Amino acid sequence: MAERKLKLILNPISKPLKILLFLKPAIDILEKGGYKVDTQESACFGDAEAEARKAAGSGEYDLIVAAGGDGTFNQVINGIHGKDIPLGLIALGTSNVLARSLELPLNPVDAAKIIVEGNLKKWDLGVVNGRYFAIMCGFGFDAVATEETNLKLKRFLGRYAYILAGIQCLSGYKPTRMTVALDGKPTPYRPIFVDVANAPFYGGKYKLTPDAKMDDGILDVFIFDSPSLARLIYLVLRVILNLPLNLPEISITKARTVEITAPGRV
Repeated sequence: MAERKLKLILNPISKPLKILLFLKPAIDILEKGGYKVDTQESACFGDAEAEARKAAGSGEYDLIVAAGGDGTFNQVINGIHGKDIPLGLIALGTSNVLARSLELPLNPVDAAKIIVEGNLKKWDLGVVNGRYFAIMCGFGFDAVATEETNLKLKRFLGRYAYILAGIQCLSGYKPTRMTVALDGKPTPYRPIFVDVANAPFYGGKYKLTPDAKMDDGILDVFIFDSPSLARLIYLVLRVILNLPLNLPEISITKARTVEITAPGRV
């Protein structure tokens, strides 16, 4: 059998201990599976996307594998979109939402075994302002808290860095009026946040859109239509405790197209 070439794009700061313990055995699995592994570490934001685009366009590689967290996966997806090359995922991140949603192993060695098996699967992508997303796109409080998350702190606290950022944003956040058009039908809201989801999981093992499927051509739109931050805290507790999200402020609707307009940044 002819040797196949694999480009492994690695985020070296994802989970240093996990990389130390599992990455070498995972690469060994890939090499035993017949791949020559060419590893490229990303040095800063945007590197993974640039390397993926370069590798996909070179014609040298049979497969690209992204090893990192959901942010790394998002960059690589944007780098290879439109190219006829398969993508493998090795989850090394904080939340690993994409791997969970695709029912992929969170153990890097087991993920490498799945890659070697070579069973291809197609899934949907959403697009917003020219950029693709596999998991979700958040608007409102969710987007603000994510933007304010300290990335250095995230290395030590993991997903709790997002929670800390959310707590810090609570006192000064004011919900923005938005118009959300689902399949061309607009409705005004003053939501704390809106999540346009392609995947069921959110922030790790939690679910905001439990019925979302990544291969149905449909987006699941979660709207928390309340200006009350106290109600947001109540929602978060229900999500963490895995309680039903049957609150009057919540709507979850399926749509093929979503357009959100607002007077300012959302």
